[in-house]
Amino acid sequence: MVGDAQGDYYGESSGSYMVKELSLIEELEDIVQLASQPIPERPDGIVVVVKYSSANRQECRATEAEFERFARNNPASIFMRCMEEYEGAHLLLEQV
Repeated sequence: MVGDAQGDYYGESSGSYMVKELSLIEELEDIVQLASQPIPERPDGIVVVVKYSSANRQECRATEAEFERFARNNPASIFMRCMEEYEGAHLLLEQV
């Protein structure tokens, strides 16, 4: 996704319309709490998928396009990404 209209690199906050960026455990807890609430179409709640990634690690960059495709193909689920470069991201990973 380098240099496309969605952002300069996949971890940029404007890099995806389908994947929400996060860096705080409180953000994750809030989303999971809301997603766990039953709705008529999803009595068990909504699936939340979180990827911990890095713009500097080849193995993370190698899986990013597939993660974006998976998010686009599953709009009834919530996809989130925490980049290790974000301030406080290491605290999120330690608590999950």
